[in-house]
Amino acid sequence: MIVEGVWNSQYGDFELKYHDALDFSKLPVERIRNVVGVCFCGDMLLIAHNTKGYWGFVGGVVEKNEQYED
Repeated sequence: MIVEGVWNSQYGDFELKYHDALDFSKLPVERIRNVVGVCFCGDMLLIAHNTKGYWGFVGGVVEKNEQYED
């Protein structure tokens, strides 16, 4: 499955491209800044409402000395 779109957030517009993957061996690790969970239910996409009042994907910033898998 491939899903493409644009996400408009308080930080600007982000181009999204989702591809099913069996592993992350070809992921450009040096470019990873944030990691989020993307959950599909049929043709719907799950997003969350955070305590700051914003809607978005569940996830966070990759901290110093942390791997994206963490």
